[in-house]
Amino acid sequence: MEKTPILHHILKSRTETGKSPIQAPNAQEPAISPYKRFVQRLPHVGGNGSGEIRRRHQAENAIIDRDPALQSYYRHCANRRGNAGELSPNTTTYTHAAVKQFLNYADIPLSDHAMLDLVTYKRTNPLSTDIEQCVQDYAGEPPIKAHAGMANCIIGIFKANFARLSVSVNNHFEPNEEDCSTETFFKVWEAMSEEAQDLIQWGVYYPERSSACWRIPFSEFQTNGNYAIAWVAAHSEYYRNKSKVKHPAIIPLPFFNKVKARARAIGREQPFPNHSSLFKYKVTPFARREFKEKFVSNRGRKIFEEMADRAHMSPAISAFLMGDKTKMNQSGHLALIYNTALRQKGIQNIILEYQKVEPFLDLQNGGNPNIVSTEVEELRRRVSELEEALARKG
Repeated sequence: MEKTPILHHILKSRTETGKSPIQAPNAQEPAISPYKRFVQRLPHVGGNGSGEIRRRHQAENAIIDRDPALQSYYRHCANRRGNAGELSPNTTTYTHAAVKQFLNYADIPLSDHAMLDLVTYKRTNPLSTDIEQCVQDYAGEPPIKAHAGMANCIIGIFKANFARLSVSVNNHFEPNEEDCSTETFFKVWEAMSEEAQDLIQWGVYYPERSSACWRIPFSEFQTNGNYAIAWVAAHSEYYRNKSKVKHPAIIPLPFFNKVKARARAIGREQPFPNHSSLFKYKVTPFARREFKEKFVSNRGRKIFEEMADRAHMSPAISAFLMGDKTKMNQSGHLALIYNTALRQKGIQNIILEYQKVEPFLDLQNGGNPNIVSTEVEELRRRVSELEEALARKG
């Protein structure tokens, strides 16, 4: 498709360079544990000019961030409901890519005022549809999904600068392939190493999105009866809570203690900071190779939702535990405000609801609560022995 030049004659390009400080991680000494030692590695800077490419991208991103139109857009995103003035790094990263690709498509030199000039042009020429036509054409370029998402980002920049574009771009597509079946889910789990099994089980007990699920520090958990409970912060330096809603994470205490002991034995203060590599190199490839099905990190959330439905768990509490605002809103009008169960002081009611679904969530039971796992059976046997010992002493 032919490019549509827009106002390229009024834009000026500048060349600037900049560097971001890079800090080396502190390696931990390995210890005996079923888990492998993991240190967050920095991107490899190899030959063939890769370091120079990275520096060039950093310089281009700095130029984009100085654009007043982008600064207005960032303020708009930070001040949206639930963001509490915080701007996600993912937002800036995605915006950098969208702006660079769109300006390149429109044959506009990159500068620290390119988007501002387009916004000004739209304000002074409200009846012109040149920009709308370019955005629409850009969204239609393959790959459609990627360009449609970035086109919506560009539309958002104009909206945040009070220069709305008269165009809309569909950004809701059917998935390329369906997730693995529940039967395949359990088969894949059974075939994994102990660490990968615990990773998947943790994601079923605590059905948040990947960052908040596997990177939450152990220090945020407190014991409450038979459970370890943390209140997932709306904003955290350790993980990203996409819903921006403070909600509980509930994990059965024996499993929590097992994971914490194994993780701390190799120097971790988070359960699975290596979740991305475990899925990328072990879980997902195995499921695709052996079963020709897709198994990705959000499958545990869907298993939790399926099991919660089987256990007749309250839909509002189920959505609350998942950090899913859309499903919470479907459960009632302004559920976070008017549903008293979805509050920190109502944690005991939430625990009672969680107890309904907990037997279904133990993956050793295969989704059948009538099958008692060997771990639970062993705990019951030990409790019985201790009770008998106490009775003899009495």
